[in-house]
Amino acid sequence: MLKAVKIAQLSLKHRQNKAQRQRIIVFVGHPLTGTEEDFEDVGMRLKKNNVSIDVINFAHPDNVSRLQTLITAANQGSEDAPSCHFLDVPQGVTHITDVMITSPILQTEEMMQGAADGGAAGAGGEFAGLGIDPNMDPELAMALRLSMEEARQNEAQAANAE
Repeated sequence: MLKAVKIAQLSLKHRQNKAQRQRIIVFVGHPLTGTEEDFEDVGMRLKKNNVSIDVINFAHPDNVSRLQTLITAANQGSEDAPSCHFLDVPQGVTHITDVMITSPILQTEEMMQGAADGGAAGAGGEFAGLGIDPNMDPELAMALRLSMEEARQNEAQAANAE
């Protein structure tokens, strides 16, 4: 996982649109290797290069301490408004999106402000609840759209099997 984060950071360094915010989202669904010091080093490297990282851990409680170390190191010095977030999805959760939608990972600053004002800001359409503007990040929008379609198909197949 650490190697993948380093590669993602390198890719962000050579991105075409330098005005975009550098952000890595990591989905962890397997046991991790490496020490807490390794995770801390990567987190400090991300902080140094102004890269935000959001980590979502699926049903592997053994990963939590190392991933929290990574996030803590990446957020070091910005406790008032952290730019990096960690979400641990417990085992047995069938609809991961229910947990993710309420997490700060998918909440933009505008959405948080809109919720405080009593409304919901953000892009319209199918991503309105996620705070994602498909015009700003079309690759992420396409990946989410495909993932949502696949989840719907899986649910339909499961319902038909019953």
